[in-house]
Amino acid sequence: KWHYYLTSTRDTSRTFATRFGWGSRVPFATRVFLPVKNQAKREVPAISALRLKIPNVLVVEARPARGGGGIFLHLREVEGQPATITQADLETLPELQGADEVNVLEETLQEGITSLSLKPFEVKFVRLMF
Repeated sequence: KWHYYLTSTRDTSRTFATRFGWGSRVPFATRVFLPVKNQAKREVPAISALRLKIPNVLVVEARPARGGGGIFLHLREVEGQPATITQADLETLPELQGADEVNVLEETLQEGITSLSLKPFEVKFVRLMF
């Protein structure tokens, strides 16, 4: 099989291209709510358990942490610009209790971080605890 995706936009940044390509190949899990008859038109709320407000950092993977009680994140800087993530840049639905920088095997590199810096095109791993 062979697939291709087209889009039109004025945004020619690497960030847009990466997010468009990633979203096309790894679609976000969604649920469709069918309309309800005989009720006033209402807006469907958008709910996200995790939102990163820095556009040039892509969440490549998010999964439950091996030890439980948290989420393992695989992050990648995609624009070639340094980025620093703080708790203010991260919205989580449950209250965040702490964060550790870890390696790909979830071995702790630095405990209790309050910010995480990424160099251009760098990949890092974080464990968020709730």
